[in-house]
Amino acid sequence: MTFDLDIGSATVSRLLAAIASDQPAPGAGAAGAVALALGLACARKAVRISGRHHPTSALLPAVDDRLAALTDEAMERGQQDARRFTALVKAMQLPDVDAGQTAARDTTMADAEAAVRSNTVR
Repeated sequence: MTFDLDIGSATVSRLLAAIASDQPAPGAGAAGAVALALGLACARKAVRISGRHHPTSALLPAVDDRLAALTDEAMERGQQDARRFTALVKAMQLPDVDAGQTAARDTTMADAEAAVRSNTVR
């Protein structure tokens, strides 16, 4: 099981198919990131249209830049979420027949869980 879809460059139909697939990722994190990015794109459109009506505004270009940065961050976090969740699922599938395997599995799972949690925006 690997995750190799670039959610930022995937077509909408490919992304929808991937989210609806039986694979663990992409999932809700990627879907949420794309939804956020679409909302931010709408906000950027409003800012840019406002800029045509207020060409001397110093605030509007700064707002547009911030919205662009938030869009990039949302998409990167969506990509990270898919990769990290895939790693967590792989860790959950490691063998745990004996004490050594159980310890290795638990460590790998704890690392993967921490990585997934670190992707959460606070």
